[in-house]
Amino acid sequence: MSSEERPTHSMFRNGAWLVFCATCLQLAFQQPYVILIPGERANLFSGLLCAIALFAALWTRGGGKPAGSPVEWGLSLILAVLAMLSGALSETAWSSSYRSFILIASGLGGFWCARILLATPERQRVFARFCCVIFAGMVLVGFLGYALKGNVSHFLDQNPHPLCDRLLILAFGPLVLLLDGSARERIISVALLCLGCVIFYLSDLRSAMLIPLALCLMALWMRQFRFNHLLVVLLLFAAALPFFFSRLPDWKMGKEHEPTYYRFENYPFSLHIVRHNPWFGIGLRAPREKFVEGYHIIYPYVTKEKFTESVKNVVTSENTFLTLGVGLGAPFLILYCAGLIGLFARLFRSVRHPPGAFYESSRNERPGPDLRMGRFGGEMHLPSKLWRSEALLPPCSEAKPRSARQSRGLSLSVVPVTKLGRLYVPCAALLLPVTAALIHFQVFDGLLYAQNCWYFHILLGLAPYGGPGRDSDYRETVKTDNPHASTVDS
Repeated sequence: MSSEERPTHSMFRNGAWLVFCATCLQLAFQQPYVILIPGERANLFSGLLCAIALFAALWTRGGGKPAGSPVEWGLSLILAVLAMLSGALSETAWSSSYRSFILIASGLGGFWCARILLATPERQRVFARFCCVIFAGMVLVGFLGYALKGNVSHFLDQNPHPLCDRLLILAFGPLVLLLDGSARERIISVALLCLGCVIFYLSDLRSAMLIPLALCLMALWMRQFRFNHLLVVLLLFAAALPFFFSRLPDWKMGKEHEPTYYRFENYPFSLHIVRHNPWFGIGLRAPREKFVEGYHIIYPYVTKEKFTESVKNVVTSENTFLTLGVGLGAPFLILYCAGLIGLFARLFRSVRHPPGAFYESSRNERPGPDLRMGRFGGEMHLPSKLWRSEALLPPCSEAKPRSARQSRGLSLSVVPVTKLGRLYVPCAALLLPVTAALIHFQVFDGLLYAQNCWYFHILLGLAPYGGPGRDSDYRETVKTDNPHASTVDS
């Protein structure tokens, strides 16, 4: 916080931070759970908390440093307008409008709270540790629910899908410690992740059990995971998977049962609905039985009568993107996916070009070509091991080596540039949970749950938005003991 910042503004900013943390806790554990409108199943209380946190963050921003890009502000406004119009034009106007409000409040609330309140290295690291505490608490409550009621989601959610999806997203915290923590923190993070996998095992969800394995392969591709570690994980999964699938009930495995035929058939069926209501959809969780009348079943292991009954009971498409297209219309889905792809592309670029730090040698000799400068868009790239070990230190004029092994090599002075729009935690710790959530969204309407939508968009809000290769974004003076070193003007 700068010395020029007014005390009143500082008080408001601290208040917004407390509101943000309180909202995170309520959404994680769903306590207290308050029904605002009797008979309405929509979680309006959580949506209202998200909206309050959003307005508190926007209030602290007023007249200050810019957060986000103009495109992001414009896209947020358009998505909000489209969602509210969809709810107002739906046959179930009130109910669909409530759910549109929850979706927009939790989505935009999480995204812009991250952009505004988590813009500094200190706040990002504090939030990562906060996620670790929440993750540990949810795992503990999950085990308590299984011990007392035989259901890991009994005290946290209506069914295991929202719980497991939230744990996949909150794995961001343990992953930050694993990739950028001390030896003790890495041990703690590994223990937390293993306990989370046990919760997945006890949830009896096929997707939640298989997604961590896919993430290990992705981490290996991103060079964040050693091959021998992957072999250990594969052996553990190979031992656990036979027991996992052997204890699943038949109705979860057969091709003629509802979890299978409903999800397969919903792809063409959702497209059928979108063709009839392309602009604003039919409203979130609006009845869809009438659209089955002129529809021809494609999946060979279900009858039209059976599928009609499932459509009546399940209400949604059991797929986040299909549900958004059916409920809110094609323009909303296209714009949202475009924004999602843009943020994803920045994260993938950031894996190759680690953001947030400059490097200069502090020895008398000039550094080698591969260590001379860590910057976006330059010809010289920083090795990933060095980035993970040194690039994420707090802002300081001269960083001390973390271990004797590191001190035997080049001693580097690290000066992270505290600038909005930069990611100050390992990018892989952000990219892996976001990818896990997107995979799980293929079999689950995750964004209709305020608790999951909030955390998912917080991670998206942490994505860098300045873009690599913009020289005007990087001007910093690096002070070192090297007499050959001078001002870095990248």
